Amino acid sequence: MKFNATITCLLTGLLIACSDEPAPSMVADPVGCHSDIGIGDVVDFVDDVGGFNEGLTFGPDGMLYVSLFGNDHTIIRLAADGTSQRFKTLPGAHGLATSATELFAAGLNTGELYRVDLATGDHNVIATGLRSPNFVLPTPWDTWLVSDVNSSTRTITEVTPAGDLRIWATGVSTPNGMIFSPALDAIYVANTFERPGVVKLAVSPDGSAGNEIDFFPMADGSTPDGLAMDANGNVYVVLNIAGEIHRITPAGEVTRIAGGLIGGASLAFGRGDFDHCSLYVSNLLGSNIYRVGVGDSALAP
Repeated sequence: MKFNATITCLLTGLLIACSDEPAPSMVADPVGCHSDIGIGDVVDFVDDVGGFNEGLTFGPDGMLYVSLFGNDHTIIRLAADGTSQRFKTLPGAHGLATSATELFAAGLNTGELYRVDLATGDHNVIATGLRSPNFVLPTPWDTWLVSDVNSSTRTITEVTPAGDLRIWATGVSTPNGMIFSPALDAIYVANTFERPGVVKLAVSPDGSAGNEIDFFPMADGSTPDGLAMDANGNVYVVLNIAGEIHRITPAGEVTRIAGGLIGGASLAFGRGDFDHCSLYVSNLLGSNIYRVGVGDSALAP
């Protein structure tokens, strides 16, 4: 396994784009920011997408992809005006992520990891035999990290292109959402049920998991879930039972920036024609998708 720390990667937990060029500066792009929402404001982007929803990611086409686990695990595709269409139905589709040409989905009820061609909609199974795959994160070294929120396993599994499974990290009791640090030398992991909070694990130059660097605790019963990162390296975590979003700065300061998002699950900064300074948040307890103004945008590709 080789890992080049100079690879430039946009990794929001939902979108990855890599090159061998030097890393871009961490400067927010104000061009795509809208002025119709204030910082900390919470509104419905769409009030009914047709069912409870969990996975959420932006594709390279600027469209928003959302998995509806209460509706045969259909994945829908939404435009910035809120219109939607059915994109794909995959058994157990839960957590979502994208690359430049493909969408990846964790099959929570099937133990499978799927790959879907964004242009054709054709899919294949990358791997089987996962326990309870919840969230999927593509890596810069061309594998996938898959979290398992089942407390009996306490693992993050790495899936190779050949479909082989290996334990990447242990000791994170109920791992969920994941995101790389800007320098790709660490990974943030939402710990949902036991020891709720956000764990920061070191990533070694060879791509293996290192020791825990830091831990940012959240209230018991708050259930941290999805993660996102802005252009300044701030990490955002949504707490689905508490209905809140908290921001963790690179210095380790934790601030509550929004409330009223009961059921919030996955989150991602807007792209394309969407508001680049808003987080879009799925709702595992409802049929709406939230939009939250944060005043910063994701790292520009």
